Amino acid sequence: MSPPEVPDEFAAAYREAYERALVAQTDAARHRRPPQYRPGFVAPTVTVAASSAPVRPAPDVDLPERRGRLVVGTHRQEPDVLGAGEPWFDHVRDSRMFVPVLLATLALLLVLGAYVIGRAFTAAVGVG
Repeated sequence: MSPPEVPDEFAAAYREAYERALVAQTDAARHRRPPQYRPGFVAPTVTVAASSAPVRPAPDVDLPERRGRLVVGTHRQEPDVLGAGEPWFDHVRDSRMFVPVLLATLALLLVLGAYVIGRAFTAAVGVG
């Protein structure tokens, strides 16, 4: 049975392509090798210890061991870390109101600049 949007003359080709794709999906991936055959891969070794302390596997060769806590982005830092040695402008720039105040200041400078240029132009022409 073919979908209704496929014309009858294409139904057989559609069905054949669908079956080929379905068979190709069930095959295992051919472009990847299992981890034990990767070049440079060292399998972790676990030894049984006499004590009750848990035994950690050997560190992975590909990844360095992480030391300390992981901090992602400045918005995740604690307040006591934020004040440690940063310049004052970093606190202003990280504020929620920085972008609106910056845009308002730039708009005000644009209007004042247009006013000053307009006054200088009218004074040069002699209109007012």
